[in-house]
Amino acid sequence: MFRIKICGVTNLADAQVAIDAGADALGLNFYEKSPRCVSRDVAAKISAACGLAKVKPIGVFVNSPLSYVVELAEQLNLAAIQFHGDEPPEIIDDLPLGMRVIFALRLSAAAGGLALPNYRQLSRYQRLPAALLADAAAPGMYGGTGHKLDWDALANWPAKTFGIPLILAGGLTPENAIAAIRICHPAGVDTASGVESAPGKKDPVKVRDFIAAAKAAFSEVSSGRA
Repeated sequence: MFRIKICGVTNLADAQVAIDAGADALGLNFYEKSPRCVSRDVAAKISAACGLAKVKPIGVFVNSPLSYVVELAEQLNLAAIQFHGDEPPEIIDDLPLGMRVIFALRLSAAAGGLALPNYRQLSRYQRLPAALLADAAAPGMYGGTGHKLDWDALANWPAKTFGIPLILAGGLTPENAIAAIRICHPAGVDTASGVESAPGKKDPVKVRDFIAAAKAAFSEVSSGRA
Protein backbone atom coordinates (compact mmCIF):
# COMPACT_ATOMS: atom_id res chain seq x y z
CA MET A 1 0.00 0.00 0.00
CA PHE A 2 2.75 2.43 1.04
CA ARG A 3 6.08 2.39 2.82
CA ILE A 4 6.37 5.85 4.34
CA LYS A 5 3.37 7.87 5.53
CA ILE A 6 3.47 11.29 7.16
CA CYS A 7 0.23 11.57 9.10
CA GLY A 8 -1.70 14.45 10.58
CA VAL A 9 -0.85 16.90 7.79
CA THR A 10 -2.92 20.04 8.32
CA ASN A 11 -1.74 22.45 5.63
CA LEU A 12 -0.53 22.50 2.05
CA ALA A 13 2.97 23.75 2.89
CA ASP A 14 3.65 20.80 5.20
CA ALA A 15 2.17 18.44 2.62
CA GLN A 16 4.49 19.76 -0.06
CA VAL A 17 7.54 19.31 2.18
CA ALA A 18 6.63 15.67 2.75
CA ILE A 19 5.86 15.10 -0.93
CA ASP A 20 9.14 16.67 -2.04
CA ALA A 21 11.05 14.61 0.52
CA GLY A 22 9.69 11.38 -0.92
CA ALA A 23 6.75 10.33 1.25
CA ASP A 24 4.56 7.62 -0.29
CA ALA A 25 1.40 8.69 1.57
CA LEU A 26 -0.01 11.55 3.61
CA GLY A 27 -2.55 11.12 6.39
CA LEU A 28 -5.49 13.53 6.53
CA ASN A 29 -7.08 13.44 9.99
CA PHE A 30 -10.82 14.15 10.13
CA TYR A 31 -11.24 13.57 13.88
CA GLU A 32 -12.54 16.91 15.17
CA LYS A 33 -11.07 16.48 18.66
CA SER A 34 -7.55 16.04 17.31
CA PRO A 35 -5.11 18.97 17.05
CA ARG A 36 -4.25 17.50 13.66
CA CYS A 37 -7.78 17.70 12.28
CA VAL A 38 -7.84 19.16 8.78
CA SER A 39 -10.70 21.03 7.14
CA ARG A 40 -12.41 19.62 4.08
CA ASP A 41 -11.24 22.52 1.90
CA VAL A 42 -7.59 22.18 2.90
CA ALA A 43 -7.81 18.40 2.59
CA ALA A 44 -9.03 18.85 -0.99
CA LYS A 45 -5.97 20.97 -1.81
CA ILE A 46 -3.61 18.45 -0.21
CA SER A 47 -5.31 15.56 -2.01
CA ALA A 48 -4.90 17.39 -5.32
CA ALA A 49 -1.19 17.90 -4.63
CA CYS A 50 -0.89 14.21 -3.78
CA GLY A 51 -2.54 13.27 -7.06
CA LEU A 52 -0.09 15.35 -9.09
CA ALA A 53 2.85 13.72 -7.28
CA LYS A 54 1.41 10.18 -7.28
CA VAL A 55 1.39 10.21 -3.47
CA LYS A 56 -1.49 8.48 -1.68
CA PRO A 57 -3.86 10.58 0.46
CA ILE A 58 -5.19 8.49 3.35
CA GLY A 59 -8.24 9.62 5.33
CA VAL A 60 -8.09 9.00 9.10
CA PHE A 61 -11.47 8.62 10.84
CA VAL A 62 -12.48 7.99 14.44
CA ASN A 63 -15.98 6.57 15.00
CA SER A 64 -17.44 8.71 12.20
CA PRO A 65 -20.79 7.96 10.52
CA LEU A 66 -20.13 5.65 7.60
CA SER A 67 -21.99 7.93 5.19
CA TYR A 68 -19.59 10.76 6.08
CA VAL A 69 -16.56 8.50 5.59
CA VAL A 70 -17.73 7.36 2.16
CA GLU A 71 -18.66 10.92 1.13
CA LEU A 72 -15.22 12.29 1.96
CA ALA A 73 -13.41 9.31 0.48
CA GLU A 74 -15.16 9.81 -2.84
CA GLN A 75 -15.02 13.60 -2.85
CA LEU A 76 -11.32 13.76 -1.99
CA ASN A 77 -10.21 10.74 -4.04
CA LEU A 78 -8.73 9.09 -0.97
CA ALA A 79 -6.49 6.12 -1.70
CA ALA A 80 -7.59 4.42 1.52
CA ILE A 81 -9.58 4.89 4.71
CA GLN A 82 -7.88 4.45 8.06
CA PHE A 83 -10.23 3.55 10.90
CA HIS A 84 -8.55 4.69 14.10
CA GLY A 85 -11.46 4.42 16.53
CA ASP A 86 -13.54 1.53 17.85
CA GLU A 87 -14.87 0.37 14.49
CA PRO A 88 -15.42 -3.41 14.19
CA PRO A 89 -13.77 -5.34 11.33
CA GLU A 90 -17.14 -6.15 9.73
CA ILE A 91 -17.69 -2.46 8.94
CA ILE A 92 -15.76 -3.16 5.73
CA ASP A 93 -18.78 -5.09 4.42
CA ASP A 94 -20.78 -1.84 4.37
CA LEU A 95 -18.23 0.07 2.27
CA PRO A 96 -18.29 0.30 -1.53
CA LEU A 97 -16.32 -2.43 -3.25
CA GLY A 98 -12.80 -1.34 -4.03
CA MET A 99 -12.51 1.06 -1.09
CA ARG A 100 -9.31 0.11 0.73
CA VAL A 101 -9.21 0.05 4.52
CA ILE A 102 -6.50 0.26 7.16
CA PHE A 103 -7.46 -0.76 10.70
CA ALA A 104 -5.47 0.79 13.54
CA LEU A 105 -4.73 -1.44 16.51
CA ARG A 106 -4.15 0.60 19.67
CA LEU A 107 -1.73 -1.53 21.66
CA SER A 108 -0.14 -1.17 25.06
CA ALA A 109 3.22 0.56 24.68
CA ALA A 110 4.75 -2.29 26.66
CA ALA A 111 3.07 -5.09 24.71
CA GLY A 112 3.38 -5.94 21.07
CA GLY A 113 0.79 -8.70 20.98
CA LEU A 114 -1.57 -8.26 18.07
CA ALA A 115 -4.20 -10.76 19.22
CA LEU A 116 -6.80 -8.18 20.21
CA PRO A 117 -10.28 -9.69 20.70
CA ASN A 118 -11.93 -7.90 17.77
CA TYR A 119 -9.22 -9.02 15.37
CA ARG A 120 -8.72 -12.67 16.33
CA GLN A 121 -11.32 -13.77 13.79
CA LEU A 122 -10.28 -11.58 10.87
CA SER A 123 -9.88 -14.66 8.70
CA ARG A 124 -13.63 -15.37 8.79
CA TYR A 125 -14.58 -12.12 7.06
CA GLN A 126 -15.09 -12.05 3.31
CA ARG A 127 -13.42 -8.66 2.96
CA LEU A 128 -10.18 -8.08 4.80
CA PRO A 129 -8.40 -4.79 5.44
CA ALA A 130 -5.58 -3.85 3.11
CA ALA A 131 -3.35 -3.36 6.16
CA LEU A 132 -3.27 -3.18 9.94
CA LEU A 133 -1.57 -0.31 11.72
CA ALA A 134 0.06 -0.89 15.11
CA ASP A 135 -0.12 2.26 17.24
CA ALA A 136 0.46 2.93 20.93
CA ALA A 137 -2.58 3.33 23.15
CA ALA A 138 -3.11 6.12 25.66
CA PRO A 139 -6.21 6.81 27.79
CA GLY A 140 -8.65 9.10 26.00
CA MET A 141 -6.53 9.37 22.85
CA TYR A 142 -6.92 7.93 19.37
CA GLY A 143 -3.38 8.01 17.97
CA GLY A 144 -0.70 10.69 17.95
CA THR A 145 0.41 9.68 21.44
CA GLY A 146 4.15 9.69 20.75
CA HIS A 147 4.48 6.49 22.80
CA LYS A 148 6.78 3.78 21.45
CA LEU A 149 5.71 0.15 21.10
CA ASP A 150 7.68 -2.96 22.01
CA TRP A 151 9.30 -3.57 18.62
CA ASP A 152 10.74 -6.96 19.58
CA ALA A 153 7.24 -8.24 20.34
CA LEU A 154 6.09 -7.12 16.89
CA ALA A 155 8.94 -8.76 14.99
CA ASN A 156 6.94 -11.88 14.07
CA TRP A 157 3.80 -10.02 13.02
CA PRO A 158 2.82 -12.09 9.89
CA ALA A 159 1.86 -15.04 12.09
CA LYS A 160 -0.39 -12.76 14.16
CA THR A 161 -2.13 -10.86 11.37
CA PHE A 162 -3.15 -13.67 9.01
CA GLY A 163 -0.54 -12.31 6.61
CA ILE A 164 -2.24 -8.90 6.38
CA PRO A 165 0.50 -6.24 5.96
CA LEU A 166 1.48 -4.40 9.13
CA ILE A 167 2.19 -0.67 9.23
CA LEU A 168 4.28 0.35 12.22
CA ALA A 169 3.41 3.58 14.07
CA GLY A 170 3.75 4.74 17.65
CA GLY A 171 6.56 7.06 18.65
CA LEU A 172 8.55 6.82 15.43
CA THR A 173 11.10 9.61 14.93
CA PRO A 174 14.02 10.31 12.61
CA GLU A 175 16.30 8.98 15.35
CA ASN A 176 14.63 5.59 15.84
CA ALA A 177 13.07 4.80 12.45
CA ILE A 178 16.02 2.72 11.24
CA ALA A 179 16.08 0.55 14.37
CA ALA A 180 12.31 0.04 14.25
CA ILE A 181 12.36 -1.09 10.63
CA ARG A 182 15.36 -3.36 11.17
CA ILE A 183 13.62 -5.14 14.06
CA CYS A 184 10.02 -5.32 12.82
CA HIS A 185 10.41 -5.49 9.02
CA PRO A 186 7.02 -3.76 8.64
CA ALA A 187 5.29 -3.26 5.32
CA GLY A 188 5.26 0.47 6.06
CA VAL A 189 5.84 3.12 8.72
CA ASP A 190 3.67 6.00 9.88
CA THR A 191 4.57 9.03 11.96
CA ALA A 192 2.74 12.16 13.08
CA SER A 193 4.02 13.64 16.35
CA GLY A 194 7.54 12.35 15.68
CA VAL A 195 8.11 14.92 12.93
CA GLU A 196 6.34 17.92 14.47
CA SER A 197 7.47 21.24 15.92
CA ALA A 198 4.03 21.53 17.58
CA PRO A 199 0.81 19.46 17.39
CA GLY A 200 -0.47 19.79 13.84
CA LYS A 201 2.65 21.60 12.55
CA LYS A 202 5.39 19.61 10.83
CA ASP A 203 9.09 20.36 11.23
CA PRO A 204 10.57 20.30 7.69
CA VAL A 205 13.97 19.05 8.88
CA LYS A 206 12.41 16.22 10.90
CA VAL A 207 10.16 15.25 7.99
CA ARG A 208 13.09 15.06 5.58
CA ASP A 209 15.29 13.22 8.07
CA PHE A 210 12.57 10.70 8.91
CA ILE A 211 11.87 9.90 5.27
CA ALA A 212 15.56 9.59 4.46
CA ALA A 213 16.12 7.27 7.43
CA ALA A 214 13.10 5.12 6.58
CA LYS A 215 14.13 4.82 2.94
CA ALA A 216 17.63 3.74 3.94
CA ALA A 217 16.28 1.15 6.37
CA PHE A 218 13.78 -0.31 3.89
CA SER A 219 16.56 -0.57 1.30
CA GLU A 220 18.73 -2.37 3.84
CA VAL A 221 15.94 -4.79 4.78
CA SER A 222 14.96 -5.56 1.18
CA SER A 223 18.57 -6.30 0.29
CA GLY A 224 18.86 -8.74 3.18
CA ARG A 225 21.45 -6.72 5.08
CA ALA A 226 19.16 -6.42 8.13
